[in-house]
Amino acid sequence: MKSKKIWGTVHPFYEEGSFLGRRVANLSFIRAFLKNNPFDEYHFFVGSPEIRDYLADRLQKDFPAAYAAGRFVLALHRELPYFLAGREYHCFHLSDCFVLFTELMQARAAYSRVWFPVTAPTHSLSYSEYGRKFLYHMWSGVSSRDAVAATSQAGKTVVGNMYAALRRNYCLDATRFIAPGVEVVPLGAAVEEMPGPAEKMSLGAAKRRELGLEESGRSPGAGEIIFLVFARLSYLSKMDLLPLLRALKRAEALGLAKNSYRLL
Repeated sequence: MKSKKIWGTVHPFYEEGSFLGRRVANLSFIRAFLKNNPFDEYHFFVGSPEIRDYLADRLQKDFPAAYAAGRFVLALHRELPYFLAGREYHCFHLSDCFVLFTELMQARAAYSRVWFPVTAPTHSLSYSEYGRKFLYHMWSGVSSRDAVAATSQAGKTVVGNMYAALRRNYCLDATRFIAPGVEVVPLGAAVEEMPGPAEKMSLGAAKRRELGLEESGRSPGAGEIIFLVFARLSYLSKMDLLPLLRALKRAEALGLAKNSYRLL
């Protein structure tokens, strides 16, 4: 008899709260993943009964057939040792490479019958305390199949440099303090959910002004350069706008006409 192919996680992926890029990315991933439906069962381990109930409600609404068929198993973190000891998991994937990433590997070493891979993506890499969190990744229980998924080649370089700097600065032996692999897995986009040309043309005047497509009745002219900035502007933790403005100033000094472009 063929054994079930079981996917596990210790994160809910569905999160309540403010609108953040991390939450949007995680929700988009789990919906696309479950829609593709590559596993027989999906086991979610979460931190409280309230989160479990919220997750159950969302999964039931988004995937009613799979939910009714019992393909979702929802349990609490404290139940994880029991499940690890009694089932063979194909893999665990987390929504963040810092929260419970190493703790899950430790639970695997203590309770699991199989050495399943543990994977998780990066999100922001800018916070000063991340050095300590990356240091926590490096220990003897890391498997060669455990991996951090960087969303860009630049992100992979940052993570790799962080592991190398920690190993060098703390004099860590590479055979005893093993780091997870780092693979590039770019963020995806659901093309079918994007507005088509007709929807773009039907944007109301207020929305067009909000998006910067109209300014005193003027739409972007032929040949006008539009610089798009895809970022959360925050000099404390995300993108600082000042270096961009300085770069534009330098570009003007090199010949970019002041009235030939727009920053959106």
